[in-house]
Amino acid sequence: MLVNTHFNVLAFCTAIAAHVVIGLLWYSKLLFAETWAKESSTAREGKGFPLLSMAGQFISTVLFTLGIYLVVSLGGFYTIKGAALASCIGVICFVLPLNTGTLFFKRKPRLYFIESGYQALGVFVSTFILALWK
Repeated sequence: MLVNTHFNVLAFCTAIAAHVVIGLLWYSKLLFAETWAKESSTAREGKGFPLLSMAGQFISTVLFTLGIYLVVSLGGFYTIKGAALASCIGVICFVLPLNTGTLFFKRKPRLYFIESGYQALGVFVSTFILALWK
């Protein structure tokens, strides 16, 4: 197995941007904004832009993308099959377990699937960008 030690900054930044755009669309009124707000008991009307929350989510996305890059790089997952495998590793080992508090403690399966779905899609897209960008 050949490990790629070259860090592709453009692919890394594109993967982050893709994950952020997915989040903006996922939590927009086009998709799940209303359901998410109801399930999470979050009402944003008249409260302005949630800058601190967005900054925290962005930092989390950067760190998560770095983790995906490490899985891809150290595992040598530079094919479509490898990207799919690395994506599954990310979703099964990180996304699904980290959101289980919503499912088991808050007992809100809809919220769990909305939040996990966003993260899973972000992981898949980011992983394919990082794995296949030449």
